[in-house]
Amino acid sequence: MRALEYFCVKTAPHLGMHFDADFWKRLVIPASMTEPALRHAMVAVGIFAEKLEDHGVNKVALAHTQAVEPHYSSTLAPIRWRGSKDADLVALSNYNKSIGLLTKLVASSAQTTDTVLLACVLFVCVEILRGDDVAAIRHFKGGMTIITDLVSQQNGLTISRLVNDRVRTIILPAFNRLEMLSALFGNNASWPYSVALPDSVPMIFTSVGEARDSMVHLMNLSLRFVQTVQLLEYEPHAIPLSAYDEQAELLKYLQLWRSRFSAFQAAQTQSMAADDLYAANVLEIQRLVAYTWVSTLMTPYQCAHDAHIPAYTAAIILAEQIYGTGDTRIQHSRQANTFILEVETVGPLYWICVKCRHPAMRRRAIAVLRSMRRREGMWDSSIAAVVADRVVAVEETSLDGQGLPTEEVRIHGTPFAFEGDAGPLGLLVSFQSKPFGVYGDWSVWQEQIPI
Repeated sequence: MRALEYFCVKTAPHLGMHFDADFWKRLVIPASMTEPALRHAMVAVGIFAEKLEDHGVNKVALAHTQAVEPHYSSTLAPIRWRGSKDADLVALSNYNKSIGLLTKLVASSAQTTDTVLLACVLFVCVEILRGDDVAAIRHFKGGMTIITDLVSQQNGLTISRLVNDRVRTIILPAFNRLEMLSALFGNNASWPYSVALPDSVPMIFTSVGEARDSMVHLMNLSLRFVQTVQLLEYEPHAIPLSAYDEQAELLKYLQLWRSRFSAFQAAQTQSMAADDLYAANVLEIQRLVAYTWVSTLMTPYQCAHDAHIPAYTAAIILAEQIYGTGDTRIQHSRQANTFILEVETVGPLYWICVKCRHPAMRRRAIAVLRSMRRREGMWDSSIAAVVADRVVAVEETSLDGQGLPTEEVRIHGTPFAFEGDAGPLGLLVSFQSKPFGVYGDWSVWQEQIPI
């Protein structure tokens, strides 16, 4: 079938970084040879991914089904069609078949943990491509509950040593990367994280892949910290002293990652392939965003970000090197990808567009977003560029003597719109500011932004 071939040849190799081949090429695809539930899910992903490639983002038809629930149960809700075509019917038929087969498989055998987890990841792909982000997060959390029970040996969950090792060494890291995607959209993680902060950065990096896994841990731990203290900065003396200690520790390890990865890069200067250079830029962009986010989290003043304009500038230059068209562009294999499952640069770059108020630099960041034409998980680069343009327009209605927006007009938080927010008049986006001082009342409004 064409869709299955498309998934194996074009979609799977680019869903993660090039060093994620063990997960997609050596685990998911071979497992589908003996598990029809996985094969049908791959067909659905292949059809939707090809449609995205042919027609661009925001063009995949949406049809609702319920997700597989955490404890191996599933139900199908009535399907609602929006502009359906034959390909959509085939994709959703295969998706429904996959869920049905998985339900029967689980009911007939207890040794299906790895198959269920692989199906969860594929279902996340399907739901993101369909534009149902809520269902995608539900699939992710269902799989994460299974892994948590496995690691803690709760609910009587026991599996073979081979499957156990595969879950811990290959599948869990994939779910850790999905947690970063989920957390960037404000979803709290209720389970303990698999790696403690002191263990997140090894003494020496031996590969770019190892550095990426380390950055995933640091990003997730940083985002969990953000979720515990966000909005407390608007209440005087509400932030506990222990939070400042945790902030300092996170910043220390983010800087430690930078120094140890720099040492690795210095030793590998002549042997790093183009895809490794691409990954190195992506990781440093993510680190810079995590560092500035954690650094500014404890203050309600948006002008605190102005001290980090050099860091934002560095991140924008790195993004231009991997997505630009100039002589400094890194020639890598991921330039033309329209769908990537994990967070790479769209989300971090959008955050920079919102928080970096330097007029020239934030416009360069928006230009990179606009040129990318890609979706990273739920992050759509075209939507991000449109919303960022509106943020700039709102903030630049009042400028100070340095040409930066005054505190009163600066947007707080990170306003964003999803594909499902699109209506006949455009995207419905919520904004909030503090025109009466950071401890005064909020000004909250919504706008329809044309796309």
